[in-house]
Amino acid sequence: MTALRIRAKVIILHTSTCRATTKLPDLKTYFLDIHWYDYGLYLVYILLFVYLLHRIGRVAYGLSSLSVKLQMFTFLLYAAVLIADSFLDFLPFLPDTGMYTYMIKTGLYPDTTSVNILALYYFSIVIAILCLNSPIIFTFFNVFFFLVAVQFMMSRFPGEDTKLKDRQQTVFAGMMLFWPAGLMYLSVPLRETYILLATALFLAGFFSYLQKRKFLMLLTGSVLLLLLRMQLFVCLAPLAAFLIVLRSDVHRIWKLTTVLITIGLVLTYLRFMILGEPFSPEALSALRNEYIADGGNLAYGNVAWQSYGDMLVDMPFLVLQFMLSPMPIFSSYDTTGMTLANLDVILVITLLLLILADLRFHWKHYRYLLAIVVVFAVVFAMYEYHLTGAVRHRMPMVMMLMIPAAATAGRLWGRFRHD
Repeated sequence: MTALRIRAKVIILHTSTCRATTKLPDLKTYFLDIHWYDYGLYLVYILLFVYLLHRIGRVAYGLSSLSVKLQMFTFLLYAAVLIADSFLDFLPFLPDTGMYTYMIKTGLYPDTTSVNILALYYFSIVIAILCLNSPIIFTFFNVFFFLVAVQFMMSRFPGEDTKLKDRQQTVFAGMMLFWPAGLMYLSVPLRETYILLATALFLAGFFSYLQKRKFLMLLTGSVLLLLLRMQLFVCLAPLAAFLIVLRSDVHRIWKLTTVLITIGLVLTYLRFMILGEPFSPEALSALRNEYIADGGNLAYGNVAWQSYGDMLVDMPFLVLQFMLSPMPIFSSYDTTGMTLANLDVILVITLLLLILADLRFHWKHYRYLLAIVVVFAVVFAMYEYHLTGAVRHRMPMVMMLMIPAAATAGRLWGRFRHD
C-alpha cells in the first residue's frame, strides 16, 4: 500500500503547478452567481443543441426520425431537470460536482488526489470559452457531446435487417430517455457524460471492427477510456483486443502470443500500479477493506479472503450487489428513500429479462458484447463498495445491456406488427 500512496503523491506533484488549494464547499456551487437573465441564454443554447442533434442524427448518421426525436427529448429532459433543480433543489448533492464547477469557473485544477480528471481539466480550458465559464452551459455541452456519440454508436448496431435496426434504435433511444441513473448523473456537471461518451465510441468501434474490420474508432474509444477512467480501460480494452485477435486471420501462434502479452500487461499494471505488492487473497482483501473504511454508512462488502476459494464464494454476492444496488444483498441499509436509484434497479432487471428472453438470438449477434458485460461486472464488483457509487459506476455496463435488450424489444415489436 505504501508504494501506491507514494506514486499518488508523485502524480500530485506533477500537477501541482496548476492546482488550486482552496477547499471546495459542500453545496451545489454550479447554481451560485446565476442571474435571472441567464435563463434566456440557457434557452438559446438548448435550442441550438436540439437543432444540431436533429441534423446530425438524421443527416450524418441516417437514424430513424422517431429515435432522433427521442434523443432530442432526452436532451430537453436533462436540461429541464437541471434548470428545475436550480429553483427547487430536489436532486441529491454530489460532492464531485464542485471539482468540475471550480475548473469551469476558474480555469484552475481542483484540490484532489484523482488523476482521472486531468484530461478533462485540459479539455475544460477550451470548452469553458464556448460555455462562457458557466457550469450550467458546460453541462449542456456534456449531454450534447454524449448524445452525438450515442447516435454514432446506434448507427453501428450490427445486423442486416433494416426494419429491426430502426426499431432497435428507437427502443434504445427510449431507454436512454427514461434512464433513472441518467437523470441523477448526466444532468449535473460530472465527468459521467464523457465516460459514457468514450464507452459509446469504444462500442461503435467494436461493432465496426466485427463487421468491417475497421479499428480506428475502437482505438479512439480505448484512448479516451484510458484518459478518463483507467479502470474501464483495463477492463474493456484487453478483452476487446482478445476478441479481435480471436476473430482475425493470423496464425494461431500469433493469436496466442498476443493474448499472453495482453494478459501480462494487465497483470503488471494491477501488480505495480494498483496493488503495490504480490497478488494474494489477503492483499486483495486488505485493499477492498481499506476502501470500505472511507465509504461511510453506504459502504458494503467487508471481506476476509484467506484463499482464492473464499473469493469465488463471495464473488456472486458482490456481482449481484453491484448490478442491483441499492438493493440490500450484501448490505442491510434502508434504501427506501433512494427513489431514482431504486428505479434504476428496476430498469436493470428489465434489461436482463429481455436479454434472457431471446438468449439464442443474442448468442448469435451479441455474444462478444455480453462477454464484455460479464467481465465488466466481475472486475468492478470486486472493488465497488458504495451503494450509490455502484449505480454511478455501472452506467457503462447498463448502456451495454440496453443494446441487446433493445434488439429483443424491437423483435417483439415486429411480431406484434406482423412485419
